[in-house]
Amino acid sequence: MAELGFVAALASAGSPDQLLGLEGSAGQSGRFADLDRLAANLVAAALSGSKVAEITRARHGEKDGDRLTLTTVSAPERALLAGSYPNGPRSRPPP
Repeated sequence: MAELGFVAALASAGSPDQLLGLEGSAGQSGRFADLDRLAANLVAAALSGSKVAEITRARHGEKDGDRLTLTTVSAPERALLAGSYPNGPRSRPPP
């Protein structure tokens, strides 16, 4: 039953910092804390009406496909993503 109280508290969190604070208090934070903060900031920006992503269609014949750019991500956050996902852009497997 305590789990439902935690879920309700998360749902009513007023800001990303408050949400992450609740996770920390419940012992649910850890090695993904920086990625959690980045995701929380993206969601908060989207909910406030900011454009958070831009999709660029690939040109015909380009080897790489469409590109998704996160527009609200800062330079340090981009470095975090690059360090967390070092293989870079992924291509779709052939059909």
